[in-house]
Amino acid sequence: MASSTTMISSNKDENAYSSNSCPNSLNISIPYGDTSIATDDKPQETQKANTHTTFDDDDDSVSVGVGDSDNDITTASKLTPSCSWKGTRMQEWTDKNISENLRFTLRVTLALTLGSLFVLCQSPNPNEAGLPDPFWVYFTAGITSFQASPDLGSVYKKTWQRFVGTIFGGMLGLGIGAISLLIPTTNYNDDDGSLSFMWHAIYLGVSQVILSFTIVYVSCYFGFRSHYSAMLGTITCGMALVAFHSSDNDNAWKTGVFRVINIIVGGIIGSLTSLIVFPVSTNHLIETKVKNLTQMTGSAVREVLETAGKDDEPSYKTLVLKPDTPDSAHDAYIKCIDSLHKVKELFPLLDYDPTFKRKTQDEKRKYVESWNLKLDRISHIQMSVVWLDNIIRSKLVGDDVLRVNLLRRVGQNIEKLFDLSSQSEKERNTTAIDMLNNDLPSIRREILRTDEQRRSRPSLTILDDPAVSTDAKIKDIGRFDDVGQANYVQKFIENQTDTFYRMVEILILRCIRQHHLN
Repeated sequence: MASSTTMISSNKDENAYSSNSCPNSLNISIPYGDTSIATDDKPQETQKANTHTTFDDDDDSVSVGVGDSDNDITTASKLTPSCSWKGTRMQEWTDKNISENLRFTLRVTLALTLGSLFVLCQSPNPNEAGLPDPFWVYFTAGITSFQASPDLGSVYKKTWQRFVGTIFGGMLGLGIGAISLLIPTTNYNDDDGSLSFMWHAIYLGVSQVILSFTIVYVSCYFGFRSHYSAMLGTITCGMALVAFHSSDNDNAWKTGVFRVINIIVGGIIGSLTSLIVFPVSTNHLIETKVKNLTQMTGSAVREVLETAGKDDEPSYKTLVLKPDTPDSAHDAYIKCIDSLHKVKELFPLLDYDPTFKRKTQDEKRKYVESWNLKLDRISHIQMSVVWLDNIIRSKLVGDDVLRVNLLRRVGQNIEKLFDLSSQSEKERNTTAIDMLNNDLPSIRREILRTDEQRRSRPSLTILDDPAVSTDAKIKDIGRFDDVGQANYVQKFIENQTDTFYRMVEILILRCIRQHHLN
């Protein structure tokens, strides 16, 4: 590869989507300093109206495809859903007109209302027979309906885990508790012959400690520390066990059994409300979160590039020691990184989503491959953003003057490129072409200028000073990140303005490559 270009490493499986595999594309390769773009004879208006872009990792060329190509990447948003048209339209209408907060409120309200019926339908007269401990239905229904993720995969998974944990814990607690019925309750040392439950209580208490310790430790040992089965199994076991602390043996057994049944009923009520009241498929939830993550990433890029040239940006030491320090750029990309991990946590729930199970194996594979490819490319963009932010905060550009207006324009264009809500596909394609025609050549001219500037100035770092001992250098380097001042940084690192612009170039290419999948 020529020295005037920069290679961006990426996964090799993405090479299949390069410009070389698009027969109907017009190939664009822009070396540093070259402001012209070689295109075919088609009018520029036609190119802007129907284009798509890809980036080839092998030859650093960006392809802007005109028209349809048989080798286009099939993204999840372009796949035909297996669910009915009516269900899809209903989901879209719900997302647009009913907020998630209102849907969540309706689910919890319905669950608590149904749970309260088991209490209100009982006679308040204690002498009349009724359902023992009906409050556990209400309590369990409320706890179950308060779920952090209301998607179908999460609901089905947690419902199954609750059922298994409740049955296992309930049977274990009832079995151990039933043994307490064999313990005599008469204290023969008491002259009046009154009943004493001391040994009865000791047995139940010791059993509670042993069972709780065993279930929790075994769950942690096998990696089920936060598993719903372990949690519900431990709690239900204890609740069934302490129900036998009663002077009425028949009523104790009945209370223990109905406690387990009431917990199961409450769990079913809470789960059904999540499945009935505006359910959200895990497939749709992942699509929505990937879209939001893309837009958040575009905003984070703009925030970071707009900090270039500012002298009042807090250092990393300040952000660590004073977490409340306001910094929109740092908060923006940290939020993006957290969101990326949260999206990945949803993938295992697809195995429990009934709507996703109905898809063919080929459809499932295409969905997962598309999401993984998008998230992988977004993670590469996030790494570029973090590196750019590090250069800015660590004052690695020294006393060089950055082209603030150019960087601000690049950030704004990337934000528009990733704005999937308010920007149409045609508008985003136009933005991508503008970045190729204007932003990328300008950045590459800055790379040439700053690279020549760095090579022409003498090195003044102490690493090249033979008078400074190695121990002194190591000691000072150990405080490198703690200081973050320009006069200190320049002791060790030369101005990295050319490196900064090279990373901006890589960022532009990665964003255009990601745009092709949106």
